[in-house]
Amino acid sequence: MAALDMSKFLKENTDKIENEIRLFTEEGETVYTITQEGTTLSNTPEQISTIAPLQGFMVKKMVTAGATATITFNTGMTTVENGSATLRSLLADAEPKAAFPQLFITAERDGQQSSAMVACREEASVGYRDREDIVMITDPDRMEVPTVYTLAGNRAVIIHSTPDMHNIPLGIYSDSKDPVVVRFSGVEAFSVPVYLYDAETQTLTLIASSNQELTLPGNTHGRYSLRSDYVPTDNDVVKAKGAISIYSMMPGQVIVSSIDPLTRILVYNLSGQLVTSRNNLNTPTAYIDGLLPGQIYIVKAETANQVQTEKVEVR
Repeated sequence: MAALDMSKFLKENTDKIENEIRLFTEEGETVYTITQEGTTLSNTPEQISTIAPLQGFMVKKMVTAGATATITFNTGMTTVENGSATLRSLLADAEPKAAFPQLFITAERDGQQSSAMVACREEASVGYRDREDIVMITDPDRMEVPTVYTLAGNRAVIIHSTPDMHNIPLGIYSDSKDPVVVRFSGVEAFSVPVYLYDAETQTLTLIASSNQELTLPGNTHGRYSLRSDYVPTDNDVVKAKGAISIYSMMPGQVIVSSIDPLTRILVYNLSGQLVTSRNNLNTPTAYIDGLLPGQIYIVKAETANQVQTEKVEVR
């Protein structure tokens, strides 16, 4: 059976699709995107040039002036050989201005795995930004797969662009709490040490080399975060913002995590009514349960030195 040569597919459809391609394989999901600066990002370092027979992939149609493009596909795009170019090179409008470190993360359990990537880019935005960050998509038919993600703003993402590695929440989404093997690669490209912080045990584990393996519990949120030895100063307020993360990963629940111990959390509905509160806290992570799935809440979280308010849609 013939494979799909992505160079031929993109030649016919470059102006018809958004700059994002998702591939689905037995090994997990691979995603490619391109930033506004012309830099190609992926959640895996692997180079892919063809789509194998029976392999699924997803692209998003481009909408221009209210009209939706029609994507072209024909047998002339197939090949029985390796593709002529990799997806990473095909998507890029320009080479990156400078090399930047990328940390690749893989979570695996019972042969099923997922991947995520964090890129430290000087031009990256703080929080979530479309085309810089790619959100995690959950498949209700594959809940047994441990899906690793990091947090950009209050969005779970599998491609994450950030200006620093000060505090990047990391979690695993799954229907099982059985242990997951998490592997890291690319750490040698960072000029500063990178650690995995465990808020429950209040310990730091140095990610010392590529292919280092750690065993973490499955379906864990708010407990772990990636950290470097970068410390915000009074002159670096922008990077300091984000020390408190507010998000939802489980039905009816909001998670609040912080570098410093939380002191108080207030949850309001969109009418401004106080729904629930947590006072006199002294913990870096808090879980607010009993909220209505699909509803949007205003969550205000406080530490001794910071107050942060986010609008969150509960899963």
